[in-house]
Amino acid sequence: MSSPVVETKSTLSDFFRNTLVYVRLSDNRVVKGKVECLDNERNVILGEAYQIEEGSAPHFMGYVMVPGKYIASVEVEADKAI
Repeated sequence: MSSPVVETKSTLSDFFRNTLVYVRLSDNRVVKGKVECLDNERNVILGEAYQIEEGSAPHFMGYVMVPGKYIASVEVEADKAI
């Protein structure tokens, strides 16, 4: 008797959920936060987000949705690196 095959469907969004990232925008602003959700158009929702500006204190933003068309790059926090 063979055991049933169980398939798990994992998505990129699941893989990166709760990972701390730095998102650089096309205008060079940087937003740091935990990935809550991604979609296939590169839009990302960050929780516990802060806008980071050199020379000033981080500005707390809470939850933010960053449209993919404005994302220049994404960096994963070093302790969460894959």
